[in-house]
This record gives sequence, structure tokens and C-alpha cells, in this order.
Amino acid sequence: MKAAARVAGWWALIALAALACLWSTADLLARQGALLGLPAPLLTGGSALTARAWQAYRGGDMAGAQALADEALERRPVDAATLRVAGLTAIAAGDGRRGDALMRLAGGAGWRDLPTQLYWAEVAMNAGAWDVAAERLDAVARMMPTNPRGRALLLRMEARPAGRAALARRLAIPNIWAPVHLTDIAGLDAAALDARVAMLQAARQAGVAYDDAVLYRLEAALLGRGRSDLALRLRPRPRGQWINPFELASSAGPGPFGWVLEAAPGLDATIEPRGRGRALHVLASGPGLLPFASQTTLLPPGRARFAVTVQGAKSPMPLVATIGCSDGSAATVVQEAPTPDRYAARLTVPVGCRTQRLILSVTGEEARRGADLWLSAPTLAPIATGAP
Repeated sequence: MKAAARVAGWWALIALAALACLWSTADLLARQGALLGLPAPLLTGGSALTARAWQAYRGGDMAGAQALADEALERRPVDAATLRVAGLTAIAAGDGRRGDALMRLAGGAGWRDLPTQLYWAEVAMNAGAWDVAAERLDAVARMMPTNPRGRALLLRMEARPAGRAALARRLAIPNIWAPVHLTDIAGLDAAALDARVAMLQAARQAGVAYDDAVLYRLEAALLGRGRSDLALRLRPRPRGQWINPFELASSAGPGPFGWVLEAAPGLDATIEPRGRGRALHVLASGPGLLPFASQTTLLPPGRARFAVTVQGAKSPMPLVATIGCSDGSAATVVQEAPTPDRYAARLTVPVGCRTQRLILSVTGEEARRGADLWLSAPTLAPIATGAP
């Protein structure tokens, strides 16, 4: 008898475990929409009813949605999705007081229900509660970075100074969605592009540091849209300087405004430590001109001067600078008379040449002598009107 009772007890435990698994599985399938076409089984605990109510709501069947939502609410009174469907159907039916109460409960039941977060983000924005809106949209973006409505609300926030400030504060908190949103400028008009860069500037002033890869992608995208003026504003530069120094590239690469070094037979260009800083070391041998480094810059129309310290030259003119424009035109370059350990050239940028590419090359005479040059302290700046 004892053995039989023990066996019966074990079978009872197994049956309870199976029932729990069935309940869990049916509930999961209902959440995923797999049971939408079936009658709501009692084992789902209301998830299928919630899903069917949401489907009816989105399809415009408000009466059916409300009936299903009320029934689901009886079974799942503390579930965020159920509370949200019941709340929105109540609002659609004109019962704003009940709908608001239900949506408040939905918002407090958890942060994982995306439509609830979108609803409260928009409510907060309409009320001018920008930090609350930023918090809700942060939750949305963490769940689905590419959600179209979430992106639209983020753009609405960026369009307002107070919204940008709230988002800038939110960007200081580590997240995985910012790189996706910040570098996606497809379809943005001029005002939205201005707002995006203004928000990034505000965030930087608040101490937010961005990964180089994020800034590089956004800079390249802005250049592709013809907004070189905005690309230039993304990074602070030394006063009066329009070119970056010789620095080691980050793991993300040199970026649109970094030095790009060339590699070719008979040519080796590397950035290496030298003295208290870094210098560009160029080894070259060959019969002709050898381009070894270039950088994109955004000089305004007019005259400018480029200069760089050169050590190890074996000829009077060891290198030359040339500059071209992205629109196909060319800026004129006049090489200055050579001086020991310094190379300089005067440039004239034509109107319409908004983006330029400065190219440095070893001269054929220097290359034939086996060039072994160290370049440091490059400078590039417009020449004030009236300057000699």
C-alpha cells in the first residue's frame, strides 16, 4: 500500500509539472501571436485574449476590442500588455478617465511593453516633460532601436532645444541604441540635420564622449549629403587650424578628417613617436613623384597657407602639396621658396569648392636620393584678407 501511494504521489507531481509546462507554453505562444486564430483557452491565463483585443483595436473594431480587453483584464489584472490594451480601448471609447488610470497602471507594471512606453513618451512630450519623455524613449530604443514611431518621436525631441538637452543628458547613460540612431540621417531635412549636430554638441559639452566609429560614420554621412559645414562642427579643432596633426588612427580607422597614408612599391609612410609627440616618417625611392599622405579639409573660399616641419631632406624641395575639390575643380598651389627644415605653400580655394583633399608627395629628386623624411607640426589656415 505504501509503495502504491508513493507511486501515485509521483504521478501526481508529474501531472502538475506537465500542466505547468502546458500553461507556460500556451501563454508564450499566445504572446507571440501563434494562437490569434483560435478560441482563447483557459490555460492561457488571458494572453490570447490580450493579443486578440490588440488585433481588434489595431483593426478598428473598438467594440470587439473593448469586450476582449475587459475579459482579459479579469484574468490578468497586473499584466502590462493587458492593462495597455484595456486602457487604449477605453480611451478610444471616450472613457478618458478610466483609460488614463489603466495606462498609468500599465506604465508602472514594467518597462518591457513597447506600445506603453511609446504612449507615455508622447504624453510626456505634449506636457513638456522632456526628461520623462527621454527616459521612455530610451526604454523603447533599448527594446527596438529601429522602431519607426520611436525614431519619429526622437526626431520631434531633437527639434526642440529642451528636448535636445534632455536627450543629451540621457546619452550620458551607456546604451546600445545611440550609435544606430545618431548615424541614421536618411530622409532628414536640413533643419533635422542641424538639430542632430546641435544635440551632439550639447551632449559633448555635458561630458558625453562618443566612440570614434560613431563620429566617423556620421561625418561621412554628412559629407555625402553635402553638409560639410555640419561635419566640421562635430569635432572641436585648435583655434585657427583646419587640419589634424599626425596622430595614430583609432581602431575605427582614420575617419573622414584623418590622415590617410599611402602604400606602394618603394614607399613606406608611418606615424611614429618622435620627441614629445608624433611625426610622419616617409621612406621613398623611385624615379617620379610619390604621393604618401592626404587629408580631407573644409577650407573657406580664398587664400590659405599650408606648412610642415621637414627633417632629413636631401634636396632643396623634398616634397610638394597639391589640393583638389570634391566638385572636380582644383585649387591653385604656389610652393614657397624652400627654407631649412620647413616646407610651405600658398593655396587658393575657388568659390564652390566646399570640400578639399590635400595631398603630400615626395618629389622625384628626393625619391631618387632615397628619401628618409620626418614630418611634424602640420598647419593649415586661411590667410586674412590683406595679408602678404
